[in-house]
Amino acid sequence: MCFALVAFIVGFVACGGGGGQFSSEKKVMEKGAKIMEDFLNSMEKADNAKGVAAALNTFADEMEIIKPQMEELQNKYPDLDDVPEELAPVAKKYEELGMRMMSAMGKIMQYSDDPDVQAAQERLDKAME
Repeated sequence: MCFALVAFIVGFVACGGGGGQFSSEKKVMEKGAKIMEDFLNSMEKADNAKGVAAALNTFADEMEIIKPQMEELQNKYPDLDDVPEELAPVAKKYEELGMRMMSAMGKIMQYSDDPDVQAAQERLDKAME
């Protein structure tokens, strides 16, 4: 599930636009980065299954809202191979967040037997479909 999320986000960054004529696209990308960063911060602070489930549920809530906007950008720029220069800072942010995702996945695995964590994972999976 988290690998799919990282792939989705990386694909989104690669297909986005930048400042200037792409200011609305940049805003969506920055919002997505903030959502991901908030999730990772919550996961890093979580020290039990309840905290992990809460972080996953909040992330699912936010992804349900932004996913259509992200998909719209992917559809709008399907052949863009390189990130435009004006988007380099946002792309770098996503790369940094992607590296932090590994520790979040480890924490999810640590509590994967918990019913609340399982239900939250299922919610996030549905939000990412």
